[in-house]
Amino acid sequence: MSSKDKEKEKDKDKDASQSNGHHLKEKEIDLAVLEYLKKRGYSNSENIFKQESNVVDIRRGETASIELDQSNIAQYLLFYNQQEYLNPQKYLESYEKLRNWIHLSLDIYKQEFLSILYPIFVHCYIDLISKGYPNEAFELMEKLGPEHEDFYDDDLKLLRVTNTRPGLIDDESLSGQSEIDTSGVNSTPIMTGLFKTEEDEDSVEDEKKKLKKKKTREDAERMSRSKSNVPLPKFSDAFETELNNDISRCVTLSSSSLPSICCYTFFNTYQGLNSVEISKDASIVVGGFDDSSIRMWNLKEIAERNSNSGSGTKDNVGGGGGVESTSASTGTNASLSLSASTTSTASSMPTGKSTFTQQKMDSEFRTFIGHCGPVYGCSISPDNQFIMSCSEDNTARLWSLETMSNLVCYKGHNYPIWDVNFSPYGYYFATASHDKTARLWCTNYISPMRIFAGHLSDVNCVKFHPNINYVATGSSDKSARLWECHTGKCVRIFMGHRAPIYSVSISPDGKYLATAGEDTSIILWDLGSGKKIKKMDGHNKTIYSLDFSMDGSILASASADCTVRLWDVNAASSTSTNTNIEDTVSKTPSKKARLKQKRISPELLETYPTKQTPVFNVTFSRRNLLLSSGPYQIEKSLF
Repeated sequence: MSSKDKEKEKDKDKDASQSNGHHLKEKEIDLAVLEYLKKRGYSNSENIFKQESNVVDIRRGETASIELDQSNIAQYLLFYNQQEYLNPQKYLESYEKLRNWIHLSLDIYKQEFLSILYPIFVHCYIDLISKGYPNEAFELMEKLGPEHEDFYDDDLKLLRVTNTRPGLIDDESLSGQSEIDTSGVNSTPIMTGLFKTEEDEDSVEDEKKKLKKKKTREDAERMSRSKSNVPLPKFSDAFETELNNDISRCVTLSSSSLPSICCYTFFNTYQGLNSVEISKDASIVVGGFDDSSIRMWNLKEIAERNSNSGSGTKDNVGGGGGVESTSASTGTNASLSLSASTTSTASSMPTGKSTFTQQKMDSEFRTFIGHCGPVYGCSISPDNQFIMSCSEDNTARLWSLETMSNLVCYKGHNYPIWDVNFSPYGYYFATASHDKTARLWCTNYISPMRIFAGHLSDVNCVKFHPNINYVATGSSDKSARLWECHTGKCVRIFMGHRAPIYSVSISPDGKYLATAGEDTSIILWDLGSGKKIKKMDGHNKTIYSLDFSMDGSILASASADCTVRLWDVNAASSTSTNTNIEDTVSKTPSKKARLKQKRISPELLETYPTKQTPVFNVTFSRRNLLLSSGPYQIEKSLF
């Protein structure tokens, strides 16, 4: 027999197998229809269908070899009702027609329409796989997947792995299991309020007998310590006095009384500024750089030096991170430039000995060297005695501002650490890492005390609750979680963002959590119930930082769109709708005005733009002064 004859026989066998497969698929559908008629009790229709389809019984004859999935009868019937079962190419054609139509629509509708493209794409991909067309699903992913990689890269990686129907059923990330777990976790009772110790209760009662003014009583409440399951350190007498002084001078804020704003701009940051941290008393600014260094500016010393020298002129900024401070809301611009020409260096030697080399006592900033990778996060202790830093080298380091040296190197994470945060009372700190975990540490031990595991992707940010009983984290899996420090368990899961979360903040009264990230939206959550209170829109790019005012009435946000925005927390958390009903009855806004209101939430109080400075950090001082900071970016030349 020649090779041509063999090839012809193989083709005949293929055609025969395809026809047999087609025949078996038809029998499957016939059996599914019969099963459906039996379940519904349509006996007459069942007998007629048996006669017309030549199916005698499900359990007899040639149909006995056919296995019918009882849980997917609806799927078989869907195939039965379709002509020629399915045309997979129509998925791609229909999606492209919808996408082109959206891009040609008006700008006021386009943003809202674009948000539905990704869910439709995922539905088409999963539908093709469930109906037995993995090759067409792969083609759909290759052609349309790159359009969604900016926001949904992690999800697309999971979808590409899931290319068979059994894998689709077994994949927990594509099932609704997470929602069930969320409802179960969020029903756990937690203590979100600020509770006083016995000593604080006695002292507050004595003060209430003497103090009659309402403001003084509020200040005493704000100063009272929290009752915590975690042992709390004691502050020094000098720091307690400073706290009392700051709280007594704290400005009351509201929607009609906005805070003063001070912005620190970093110039010539060719080393790559990754993070900025400002102390609560506005005396220290710390930055983490790509060259593995940490740089610290002591603003009090610089102000005293400038006042003593009497020089009101603005010096030229040296290379490597000059800082300019500008007051943005008082109507006057006061600038302060910090020279970077001379530095003081604190280093951590490989032998474990720390050395401090001071080149000049009047240097503008001091450099801490010890990490062997880019520094991604910094945190200043409440008493301004220590700096905590985290790096790509998988370590966190504790630096002393008294001896200007590295005290401890904390190792435990397996991958780069993205963020670090000191507790409100110092001593404890938390880290967030690329290894999908957050960890609780104390400065006296080199090993983590708790490991918070549960996120499905990078943990990008971490924040302590004011009573130190809990730690909040935000992740690239588009969820935020609340962890109990005492047990290490997850007690709240917050799901609602469409992109990675890069910032979390908890209100001073411990009741609300604010989250924001790459989807440019801010979501306010109720920690007690775990429910979403309000979603606030207004930024155009990624949001890097959030912070509540000392009284919790205003939320500040910092973004890559070079703006700082203030939001009314009281308006967002209010549930009364009487005023809104009256407004809608009195006058109905136009369609264009309604669409604009959707893009910019009514809770937005004020927007403060910078020239070319994406704002990395925003912090309220203990006196309710708003502090912001970021690097100045030179516009790229067109040539």
